[in-house]
Amino acid sequence: MRPLRTKYKILINLENRPPENYEEEMIQKAQVTEDQILGLYKAFIEAVYPSILMNQSCFYRFMTFHEFECKPSRIFSYFNAFAPKGKSFLSFHELCSGLVAIDPKTRLGE
Repeated sequence: MRPLRTKYKILINLENRPPENYEEEMIQKAQVTEDQILGLYKAFIEAVYPSILMNQSCFYRFMTFHEFECKPSRIFSYFNAFAPKGKSFLSFHELCSGLVAIDPKTRLGE
């Protein structure tokens, strides 16, 4: 299968090569599979179509639809944390990196 390319980096087939940056290292440590990334990408595209970026209200609907359990105000805080330098939109790469970072199974800082 051809690697899934985003605007930033290749997110699939990370297990076949060493990480090039901290985000790729996080994804490897979280042991995210190719199928999981493709499933997330499909859900992301379905949520943002016809756009390629996710705004705050779309992020809220996405997280609640996928049964992310926390207070609504916390979801908006996650959006602000995932968005680089206060941007009002998220790319797929930023969403993926943010979700991996908040996953309790991800072992960071080792």
